[in-house]
Amino acid sequence: QSGHYGRDLKSSELEEVKTSLRELDIPHFHHEVVYETIVLAMEQRVSEFEKYAQRMIDLLQFLGKTFIISKSQFETGFKRVVEDLDDLTFDIPNAVSLFSQFCDMCVAQSFMSDETYEMLHPNRGRKRFVSEGDGGKIKTTI
Repeated sequence: QSGHYGRDLKSSELEEVKTSLRELDIPHFHHEVVYETIVLAMEQRVSEFEKYAQRMIDLLQFLGKTFIISKSQFETGFKRVVEDLDDLTFDIPNAVSLFSQFCDMCVAQSFMSDETYEMLHPNRGRKRFVSEGDGGKIKTTI
């Protein structure tokens, strides 16, 4: 299954994931999809992480924009990763830094709000970069 996500996601594949989730009809469990997607990205070789994480962010953004996964389910999925980070470090030694990098990528692409970021990283401030300006656009963020 992870091989399926290992290459660029085509629109037909995104639609297939969307249809599968809709057919499963378990929106109260969509946080599990978010959780597993983030963990899958973190399990990649460090050299592949950024490219793979971007694919997973694209997938999550698509599922959010098409209203398949709700904001609360996104937040629950991310919170579950935070709660499990200590356990995840047994299999993924650099899980904490990879999760932080994943979240940084989400914020930089306006997929995650600064408020959500701060909720997930309560002991750490975040520097915003000029390149992260929203350009005046209104975007849906988690």
